[in-house]
Amino acid sequence: MVIDKEKILGIAQKYILKGQSKKAIKEYLKLIEASPKDKRLYLKLGDLYLKNGENEKAIKEYLKLAALYVEEDLNFRAISIYKKILSIQPKHIETFYQIGKLYLKEGLAGSAKSCYQSVLEIKPGDQEALKAIEEI
Repeated sequence: MVIDKEKILGIAQKYILKGQSKKAIKEYLKLIEASPKDKRLYLKLGDLYLKNGENEKAIKEYLKLAALYVEEDLNFRAISIYKKILSIQPKHIETFYQIGKLYLKEGLAGSAKSCYQSVLEIKPGDQEALKAIEEI
């Protein structure tokens, strides 16, 4: 199915300006279906969900976005998205793990250790976090 991306973006923007974010979300979902690798779409969709108070859906879109950044080895961009997730849900353990792995990949052992320690504050005795700290 060929879609007119610019036209749909325009429609979505009009909905946003009118305060009709649910309709805008539907348009962004169409765009993502047609362009599943377009990172800007996931960011905008996540932001719309967040604005609507749909935090879980926003986090889901941000996780997809971060995964796309990781896929392209854009680790610091992925980290910034993961931090956005933590600003929404500060005890999102899986996010701490992802950030820790990326910090290690970038050679930032101290920052990675800090992430795993955060996991232990949320979930004392977490074996995966203890093992990661031990390996650092």
